[in-house]
Amino acid sequence: MSCCGRQRGQFATAIAAGTGADTSSGPVAAIRYVGDAGVTIRGPATGRNYRFSTEAPVQRVAMRDTDALLRSRLFRRA
Repeated sequence: MSCCGRQRGQFATAIAAGTGADTSSGPVAAIRYVGDAGVTIRGPATGRNYRFSTEAPVQRVAMRDTDALLRSRLFRRA
């Protein structure tokens, strides 16, 4: 039986490093989180998870997810 804990850790590291968006599948945009606590958002178009925090407020997000995130009051264009 294999353990998926290591893969989860690698995924979390990739998200924290800003590499969560798969840039090979299309254009990306830089989005700034303006909230005061960390949040994980699932992109409505791609289904990707994006992790934002006060320490890493700017992340690259797939363009298909950008408009929906910007409609909320938690994000601005970077």
